[in-house]
Amino acid sequence: MCQAIGAAMLQANSVALIAHAVPRTQLARALGVQAAAQAVGLALGPSVGGVLLQIGDWRTIFWINVPIGIVALALGWLLLPREPRSAGCPAVRLVGTALFLPAVACTLARSVSRAEMHIGSRGAVALLAAGAPVFAIAFVAWEQRARYPVVDLALLRDRTFSLD
Repeated sequence: MCQAIGAAMLQANSVALIAHAVPRTQLARALGVQAAAQAVGLALGPSVGGVLLQIGDWRTIFWINVPIGIVALALGWLLLPREPRSAGCPAVRLVGTALFLPAVACTLARSVSRAEMHIGSRGAVALLAAGAPVFAIAFVAWEQRARYPVVDLALLRDRTFSLD
C-alpha cells in the first residue's frame, strides 16, 4: 500500500517537480525525458514483472522496488532544489488533508465495492457512498476558508486548467 501511495504521489507531482526544478529554457526537454522514461517503464513493466515472477514469487515484484526507492530518495534529496517554506505555512495542512483523504478513499472504495459486489456488505457500500460526499463537501468548505489550502480551489475557475 505504501508503494501505491508513493507511486500515486509521484505520478501526480512529477511534472510539477520538474517544472519547479528545471529552468524554463530546458523545460520542454526535461518533460520529454520524463515522458519517455514513463513510456519505457510502462512498456517494460509486464516483461520485467514476468522475469521477477520466474526468479521468485509475487512478493519479489514489490521487494525489488525497495532499493530503487532508496536510490530515488537519495537522488531527490541531493538533486532537487530546496526552498525555504513561506513563513507560517505549515509543512502539512492537517485539517485539509484529514478531510481530503477520506473523501477520496470513500469514493474509490465505493467504486471498487460496486464493481466487486461480493466484497463487503451492502451496509459498508452504503456507508462509503454516504461518506464520500460528506467528506468532499467538508473539504471544499474548509479549503475555501483555509489560510494555506491543500488545493487552491481558484484553479478550478481557470477554464484552461479545468478543461484539461
